[in-house]
Parts: sequence; C-alpha cells; structure tokens
Amino acid sequence: PYLIFDLVQYLQKKGKKLPLDPDSIVLSIGGWKRKAGDICERDLYNKMVSETFDVPYERIRDYYAMAESNLFITECQYQKKHIPPWGYFSIRSFEEPRKVAVPVGEEGLVSYYDTINTTYPGFVISGDVGVVSSDGVCECGRYGQILEFKRRATGAEIRSCALHMDHFVQTQTAGVS
Repeated sequence: PYLIFDLVQYLQKKGKKLPLDPDSIVLSIGGWKRKAGDICERDLYNKMVSETFDVPYERIRDYYAMAESNLFITECQYQKKHIPPWGYFSIRSFEEPRKVAVPVGEEGLVSYYDTINTTYPGFVISGDVGVVSSDGVCECGRYGQILEFKRRATGAEIRSCALHMDHFVQTQTAGVS
C-alpha cells in the first residue's frame, strides 16, 4: 500500500484529486511496513485514499500473502481477511511455536498449511503476529477462518514486497526531484 499512499500524499500536496469510476476497488498487497519499517496507519490510509480517489471506504481492500505460499487472503468490504478453504491457519505461541498453538482469538505467530503446495511441505511459521477468528459467518456472508494481521514479531527481520519495492524505487530515483 505504500506506493498508493505515496501517490495520495503527492496528489494532496499538489491540491489535486483523481476521481475513479464509482465501481472501482482499490487493492493493495505487500505489507503495511513502510519505508524504513514505519507502519502506515490503516484508518488514515483508507480515509486519504477514499478522499483522493473518490472511492467508498468499503471498496478499499487489502490482501495478505507470502512468497512461500499459494494463498492470497482476500479482504471483504468489512476489512476482514478471509482464508480460502484450501488453506488452514493456526496461531502459534511465541515461546514454543513448533509445539504449541494458542486458543482461537489469541495473538501469536501466524502459521499456515497450504494444501495446494505440492513441491515441498506447505506448513510455514511466519514472523508475523496475528489472530485467527473461529469458523463462523462474516457480515459479508462468507464462512471460515478470518486472519487479523497485527505486526511483525519482535526480533523478526523486517522484510516485505513493499520494502523491496521501496528499495528499488529509491535506487532508481536517486537524485530525481
């Protein structure tokens, strides 16, 4: 989302808006870790994107994914990240992540089992901290697990597609104003 956020900030600095078609959906993926590891506040991001692109708040969506997985967790209009039925998420304890899962609704390390991965065992314990809700029905009508991403775990390497993209953009635009 940081590239979208940077575009929004640029347009706002110039006093401009870029109204999109009313049926548009603004999608982001790549983590909420901003330049140098800062966190982009989600409510502020949604408000600024909504105002700048004239897109309703509920049409601003985010995906959660990892390079090691075939899972793309899509967010609904209520900003709930729905885990697809071919994946299973478990939240693990910080102290013994390989042995202990925390109860549903508690915070811990995000881990998942990717059932469509056939090239290597698809069970991964990530450096992300999150919560998985119990199976149930969302306001949008979907069933199943819902992931709430919180942050990177303390001591985990800060890395994401967004940070790699940021590094690339910075090296390509060095000295350009």
